Amino acid sequence: MRIRTPNALAALTLGLMLALPAQAAPAYTVTILPGPGGERTWAWGINDSGHVVGSLETDGGDRAFLYQNGTMTDLGTIPGPSGEEAFSIAYGINNIGQVVGSSSAMPGNPRAFLYQNGTMTNLGTIPGGENGLSVAYGINNIGQVVGGSSTAHNANLSSFLYQNGAMNLVSGTAPQSVEVAIDINDFGQVVMPGGIYQDGVRINSIVDGIGLGLNDIGQAVGYGSVSGYDSYRAMFFSQDGTSMDLGFYGFAREINNSGQVVGLAGIDGIGQRGFIYQRGSMTDLTSLIDPVLGMTIIDATDINASGQIAAIGDYGGNHFVALLLTPVPEPETYALMLAGLGLLGFVARRRKQKAVA
Repeated sequence: MRIRTPNALAALTLGLMLALPAQAAPAYTVTILPGPGGERTWAWGINDSGHVVGSLETDGGDRAFLYQNGTMTDLGTIPGPSGEEAFSIAYGINNIGQVVGSSSAMPGNPRAFLYQNGTMTNLGTIPGGENGLSVAYGINNIGQVVGGSSTAHNANLSSFLYQNGAMNLVSGTAPQSVEVAIDINDFGQVVMPGGIYQDGVRINSIVDGIGLGLNDIGQAVGYGSVSGYDSYRAMFFSQDGTSMDLGFYGFAREINNSGQVVGLAGIDGIGQRGFIYQRGSMTDLTSLIDPVLGMTIIDATDINASGQIAAIGDYGGNHFVALLLTPVPEPETYALMLAGLGLLGFVARRRKQKAVA
């Protein structure tokens, strides 16, 4: 059997490297998550396994879905007093596969839900809210849930924290404060319009802004008013309470522990686009996918630890569809991988030769 020499192996590896494109294009592969009959879908959350949750538009109302391993599952709804079903929307999912959102069998009276092990559970409302509403937006990896709840149908929503089987106001906040908790990290820190709370104490005030996403480092993103501008700007809120304008109109929805930020931006002359903000600059995600798809990414709603993004695309004519965007390794990564595989192969053959000798 012919055995390649180190020089021949190096030449082969170099040839493969030179054959790679000079720039990774597209930067993301696109997985389209349409409804079974081509219905419109919306993606709102993603976990570190790349499982996506959102809602599917049907004739009977929106239905919460879970996409995992190539399969989209209808999560159903919370049964109403008459057993009728209406709508459900899934907003968040953790790494254990627990899903949260809002559902109702009586339009106008939604309740927060927790879906796990094939069952959707009604989480109820805050104390005194038997006639109120509730919606769950976020869940961390230890099962703590946050969102908003009211004491009556027409009352303002207040932030809640659901844990140990009970829903209560986020400690330190006032009822009917219109401060809805949007996200919670694995340390129990909760982000809401007025700031970040932990153990009932506001540890970071967000002035002239709204917090939407939070990572485990305590960094938050959202939107706010900036002097000299007539519309909301995408914002970053650091752990020390300072804020930074990201430099464009829009809403920053989520941030991962690597500091990558996603959301939607209003781009002059183009319109609404989903974006990723990293290394100090914002990029229109539509420019990072294969143009052959003929799709515009109008929103990026969540991002996981490996940089996969839950997004919403538009084929034109308001044909919206949920998307899973997965980063394509850069050419340098391929080159290193090929070189590493080649080196491992060479070492294995050398060991085999010595064993034979």
